Amino acid sequence: MDLWSFIKKYYIDSIVYKEGYNIVNTLTWAAILVLVAYFLYRFLEKRFEIDEKFILATVPYVFLGSFSRIVEDAGFLNPPTSYLFMSPFIFFLIFLLAFPILIVSRKIKKYYTPYAFVGILSSFAVLVLLILNLRIVNPLVLPSSISMALLVSFAFFAIFKTTRNFASFSVMFAHMFDGFASFMGISYHGYFLSFTPKSYDGFFIERNIFCIE
Repeated sequence: MDLWSFIKKYYIDSIVYKEGYNIVNTLTWAAILVLVAYFLYRFLEKRFEIDEKFILATVPYVFLGSFSRIVEDAGFLNPPTSYLFMSPFIFFLIFLLAFPILIVSRKIKKYYTPYAFVGILSSFAVLVLLILNLRIVNPLVLPSSISMALLVSFAFFAIFKTTRNFASFSVMFAHMFDGFASFMGISYHGYFLSFTPKSYDGFFIERNIFCIE
Protein backbone atom coordinates (compact mmCIF):
# COMPACT_ATOMS: atom_id res chain seq x y z
CA MET A 1 0.00 0.00 0.00
CA ASP A 2 1.51 3.33 -1.05
CA LEU A 3 1.24 6.53 1.00
CA TRP A 4 -1.76 7.93 -0.90
CA SER A 5 -3.70 4.68 -0.56
CA PHE A 6 -2.95 4.62 3.15
CA ILE A 7 -4.15 8.20 3.63
CA LYS A 8 -7.25 7.61 1.54
CA LYS A 9 -8.18 4.40 3.33
CA TYR A 10 -7.67 5.51 6.90
CA TYR A 11 -8.39 9.25 6.73
CA ILE A 12 -10.27 10.39 3.63
CA ASP A 13 -12.70 7.48 3.20
CA SER A 14 -13.70 7.59 6.85
CA ILE A 15 -15.01 11.12 6.26
CA VAL A 16 -16.27 10.93 2.68
CA TYR A 17 -18.11 7.63 3.17
CA LYS A 18 -18.98 8.30 6.83
CA GLU A 19 -17.22 5.15 7.98
CA GLY A 20 -16.45 6.63 11.38
CA TYR A 21 -13.26 6.22 13.36
CA ASN A 22 -10.65 3.52 12.87
CA ILE A 23 -7.56 2.72 14.90
CA VAL A 24 -5.25 4.81 12.70
CA ASN A 25 -7.22 8.05 12.52
CA THR A 26 -8.33 7.70 16.15
CA LEU A 27 -4.72 7.58 17.38
CA THR A 28 -3.80 10.43 15.03
CA TRP A 29 -6.61 12.75 16.14
CA ALA A 30 -6.00 11.83 19.79
CA ALA A 31 -2.30 12.69 19.51
CA ILE A 32 -3.12 16.00 17.81
CA LEU A 33 -5.72 16.78 20.48
CA VAL A 34 -3.27 16.14 23.32
CA LEU A 35 -0.58 18.31 21.73
CA VAL A 36 -2.95 21.14 20.86
CA ALA A 37 -4.58 21.06 24.30
CA TYR A 38 -1.19 21.16 26.03
CA PHE A 39 0.26 24.06 24.06
CA LEU A 40 -3.03 25.95 24.05
CA TYR A 41 -3.29 25.65 27.83
CA ARG A 42 0.28 26.86 28.26
CA PHE A 43 -0.51 29.80 26.01
CA LEU A 44 -3.76 30.72 27.76
CA GLU A 45 -2.60 30.34 31.36
CA LYS A 46 -0.04 33.10 30.83
CA ARG A 47 -2.72 35.51 29.59
CA PHE A 48 -5.93 34.48 31.35
CA GLU A 49 -7.00 33.16 34.70
CA ILE A 50 -8.57 29.77 33.98
CA ASP A 51 -11.43 30.16 36.45
CA GLU A 52 -15.19 29.68 36.50
CA LYS A 53 -15.77 32.85 34.49
CA PHE A 54 -13.47 31.61 31.76
CA ILE A 55 -15.21 28.21 31.68
CA LEU A 56 -18.72 29.69 31.64
CA ALA A 57 -17.78 32.12 28.87
CA THR A 58 -16.47 29.20 26.80
CA VAL A 59 -19.53 26.97 27.30
CA PRO A 60 -21.58 28.71 24.52
CA TYR A 61 -18.96 27.62 21.99
CA VAL A 62 -19.40 24.02 23.13
CA PHE A 63 -23.12 24.34 22.40
CA LEU A 64 -22.27 26.02 19.09
CA GLY A 65 -20.16 23.02 18.12
CA SER A 66 -22.95 20.60 19.04
CA PHE A 67 -25.62 22.56 17.19
CA SER A 68 -23.39 22.99 14.14
CA ARG A 69 -22.73 19.25 14.07
CA ILE A 70 -26.49 18.62 13.93
CA VAL A 71 -26.70 20.93 10.92
CA GLU A 72 -24.53 18.44 9.05
CA ASP A 73 -26.40 15.44 10.49
CA ALA A 74 -29.69 16.92 9.30
CA GLY A 75 -28.44 17.06 5.73
CA PHE A 76 -28.55 20.85 5.39
CA LEU A 77 -25.06 20.92 3.89
CA ASN A 78 -23.52 19.23 0.88
CA PRO A 79 -19.91 18.09 0.34
CA PRO A 80 -17.31 19.40 0.53
CA THR A 81 -18.74 22.03 2.93
CA SER A 82 -20.34 19.33 5.07
CA TYR A 83 -16.94 17.78 5.77
CA LEU A 84 -15.96 20.86 7.79
CA PHE A 85 -18.88 20.19 10.14
CA MET A 86 -17.86 16.59 10.82
CA SER A 87 -15.40 15.33 13.41
CA PRO A 88 -12.60 16.19 13.78
CA PHE A 89 -12.83 19.30 11.58
CA ILE A 90 -15.76 20.74 13.52
CA PHE A 91 -13.41 21.20 16.49
CA PHE A 92 -10.98 23.23 14.40
CA LEU A 93 -13.85 25.22 12.91
CA ILE A 94 -15.18 26.27 16.32
CA PHE A 95 -11.64 26.96 17.54
CA LEU A 96 -11.00 29.29 14.59
CA LEU A 97 -14.06 31.27 15.67
CA ALA A 98 -13.59 31.23 19.44
CA PHE A 99 -9.83 31.77 19.72
CA PRO A 100 -9.56 35.07 17.77
CA ILE A 101 -12.58 36.44 19.63
CA LEU A 102 -10.99 35.49 22.95
CA ILE A 103 -7.71 37.20 22.05
CA VAL A 104 -9.46 40.36 20.85
CA SER A 105 -11.69 40.42 23.94
CA ARG A 106 -8.58 40.31 26.13
CA LYS A 107 -8.11 44.01 25.51
CA ILE A 108 -11.30 44.64 27.49
CA LYS A 109 -11.19 44.45 31.29
CA LYS A 110 -14.14 42.07 31.56
CA TYR A 111 -13.09 40.08 28.50
CA TYR A 112 -15.46 37.22 29.24
CA THR A 113 -18.54 39.39 28.52
CA PRO A 114 -17.96 40.04 24.78
CA TYR A 115 -16.33 36.62 24.40
CA ALA A 116 -19.38 34.86 25.83
CA PHE A 117 -21.80 37.16 23.97
CA VAL A 118 -20.49 36.16 20.54
CA GLY A 119 -20.69 32.49 21.50
CA ILE A 120 -24.25 32.83 22.83
CA LEU A 121 -25.40 34.79 19.79
CA SER A 122 -23.83 32.31 17.34
CA SER A 123 -25.17 29.21 19.09
CA PHE A 124 -28.63 30.76 19.44
CA ALA A 125 -28.71 31.58 15.70
CA VAL A 126 -27.84 27.98 14.77
CA LEU A 127 -30.37 26.64 17.30
CA VAL A 128 -33.13 28.78 15.79
CA LEU A 129 -32.19 27.45 12.36
CA LEU A 130 -32.57 23.88 13.64
CA ILE A 131 -35.87 24.54 15.43
CA LEU A 132 -37.38 26.14 12.34
CA ASN A 133 -36.32 23.31 10.05
CA LEU A 134 -36.50 20.14 12.16
CA ARG A 135 -39.55 18.48 13.64
CA ILE A 136 -39.19 17.57 17.32
CA VAL A 137 -40.88 14.19 17.68
CA ASN A 138 -39.82 13.21 21.21
CA PRO A 139 -39.57 16.37 23.36
CA LEU A 140 -39.16 14.36 26.62
CA VAL A 141 -35.67 13.20 25.61
CA LEU A 142 -34.14 16.56 26.55
CA PRO A 143 -35.52 16.98 30.12
CA SER A 144 -35.07 13.26 30.83
CA SER A 145 -31.44 13.31 29.69
CA ILE A 146 -30.69 16.45 31.68
CA SER A 147 -32.29 14.98 34.82
CA MET A 148 -30.31 11.73 34.60
CA ALA A 149 -27.08 13.59 33.84
CA LEU A 150 -27.59 15.87 36.84
CA LEU A 151 -28.31 12.88 39.09
CA VAL A 152 -25.10 11.08 38.14
CA SER A 153 -23.05 14.28 38.25
CA PHE A 154 -24.23 15.15 41.76
CA ALA A 155 -23.49 11.58 42.88
CA PHE A 156 -19.99 11.92 41.41
CA PHE A 157 -19.64 15.27 43.20
CA ALA A 158 -20.71 13.77 46.53
CA ILE A 159 -18.57 10.62 46.40
CA PHE A 160 -15.24 11.95 45.15
CA LYS A 161 -14.07 14.75 47.44
CA THR A 162 -11.00 15.64 45.38
CA THR A 163 -13.19 16.56 42.40
CA ARG A 164 -15.65 18.80 44.21
CA ASN A 165 -15.27 21.81 41.98
CA PHE A 166 -17.21 23.45 39.21
CA ALA A 167 -14.89 22.36 36.42
CA SER A 168 -15.06 18.65 37.33
CA PHE A 169 -18.83 18.81 37.75
CA SER A 170 -19.20 20.50 34.35
CA VAL A 171 -17.09 17.89 32.57
CA MET A 172 -18.99 15.01 34.18
CA PHE A 173 -22.36 16.57 33.35
CA ALA A 174 -21.39 17.17 29.72
CA HIS A 175 -20.33 13.54 29.22
CA MET A 176 -23.38 12.16 31.03
CA PHE A 177 -25.77 14.38 29.11
CA ASP A 178 -24.27 13.27 25.81
CA GLY A 179 -24.38 9.62 26.85
CA PHE A 180 -27.94 9.61 28.21
CA ALA A 181 -29.34 11.56 25.25
CA SER A 182 -27.77 9.12 22.79
CA PHE A 183 -28.83 6.08 24.82
CA MET A 184 -32.44 7.18 25.20
CA GLY A 185 -32.76 8.27 21.60
CA ILE A 186 -31.37 5.02 20.19
CA SER A 187 -32.88 2.57 22.70
CA TYR A 188 -36.36 3.98 23.26
CA HIS A 189 -37.21 6.57 20.64
CA GLY A 190 -36.14 5.03 17.35
CA TYR A 191 -33.23 7.35 16.62
CA PHE A 192 -31.42 6.23 13.51
CA LEU A 193 -29.26 7.55 10.72
CA SER A 194 -30.35 6.75 7.20
CA PHE A 195 -27.93 7.11 4.33
CA THR A 196 -28.87 8.12 0.83
CA PRO A 197 -26.25 7.47 -1.87
CA LYS A 198 -25.18 10.53 -3.80
CA SER A 199 -22.47 11.18 -6.36
CA TYR A 200 -20.14 14.13 -5.93
CA ASP A 201 -17.09 15.06 -7.99
CA GLY A 202 -16.41 11.52 -9.15
CA PHE A 203 -16.60 10.05 -5.64
CA PHE A 204 -19.44 7.94 -4.34
CA ILE A 205 -20.49 9.48 -1.04
CA GLU A 206 -23.36 9.04 1.35
CA ARG A 207 -25.43 11.87 2.67
CA ASN A 208 -26.40 11.63 6.31
CA ILE A 209 -30.07 12.26 7.11
CA PHE A 210 -31.06 12.90 10.71
CA CYS A 211 -34.28 11.09 11.59
CA ILE A 212 -36.23 10.66 14.79
CA GLU A 213 -39.44 8.69 14.50
